[in-house]
Amino acid sequence: MTTRKSLTPIQIKKSFDDLFSSFSEEELIEQEARLLSFQFLSEIEMAMKRQGMSKKTLAEKVNTSASYITQLFRGDRLPNFNILARIQAALGLRFEIKGIEVHSDISRKDSTQQTPQNTLIII
Repeated sequence: MTTRKSLTPIQIKKSFDDLFSSFSEEELIEQEARLLSFQFLSEIEMAMKRQGMSKKTLAEKVNTSASYITQLFRGDRLPNFNILARIQAALGLRFEIKGIEVHSDISRKDSTQQTPQNTLIII
């Protein structure tokens, strides 16, 4: 049996930076879109578990196919604001979005110059 040492947030960030350093700016933007999607879907999944709701039932409540909901959760498709609003209503949720300025540059135009960006936080 092996034990794993927990990584510090700085080590995790360095690992992600190393991983994404070879991607184009467009690939980085696509990755950010997927991360945002997963943040919403994580909150949705937790609410579904609390309410004992299946993906099929959620699909019925938001008037879409179970296949589409499955594609969202698998990451095959990204949710749009319309479906997020319908899911929010079906689950009795309210997404709150807060922009926090962080100093990181997802483009590599000039890696020495860092520009502020807003980060989406789902509360």
